[in-house]
Amino acid sequence: MNWKKYLRESEIRDLHSGENAKTRTVQIEYLSKGYADNISKEILDVGGSIDIDNFLLKNGFKVTLLSLMKGMKGPNMIKGDMHEMPIEDEKFKTVFCFHTIEHSISPYILLCEINRVMKKDGYLMLIFPEEGDFWTFSGQHYYCLTVRQIWSLLLKAGFDTK
Repeated sequence: MNWKKYLRESEIRDLHSGENAKTRTVQIEYLSKGYADNISKEILDVGGSIDIDNFLLKNGFKVTLLSLMKGMKGPNMIKGDMHEMPIEDEKFKTVFCFHTIEHSISPYILLCEINRVMKKDGYLMLIFPEEGDFWTFSGQHYYCLTVRQIWSLLLKAGFDTK
C-alpha cells in the first residue's frame, strides 16, 4: 500500500523541529546504561535526527537513519516511509524509534515494519511523549498513545515483550 496519499509531506518540518538533541542524548545515555550489553553497534534509527546519530557515531556506533524529514543527509541515510521500509527482513539487531511513533499515521503498521526488519533476538528502544505532555499537541502528531496502548500494539505486531 502506498501511504503517501495520507502523509502531509509538505508539513514535515526541517531538522530543528521537535524535541532537542540534548534531551534525546540524555535518553539514549539512560537507556544505554541498562542495555549496553544487548545493544548492537549497528543501529537502525527510525525517524531520528542527525544530532543524535552524530552522538552515536562518536561513541562507536554505525547508524542507519530512515527518514522523510527535509534536509536529512548522511552516508547511511535511507529516505523512506516508515510504514513501508525499503530494508530487507531481519537486518538490524537494535532499532531506535525515538519520538517517532506519534508521527505515524498507523502505529500498528510501523511496529509491524520494525519487527520485520529487526532480527529475532533484537531490541527495540522506543520513546514517545506521555499523554498530556506538551508535545502531544503538535500538529505533526497523529496519535497520543498511552503505555498500555503501546504495549498492546507491540504484542499485536508480534514482539516478544519479555
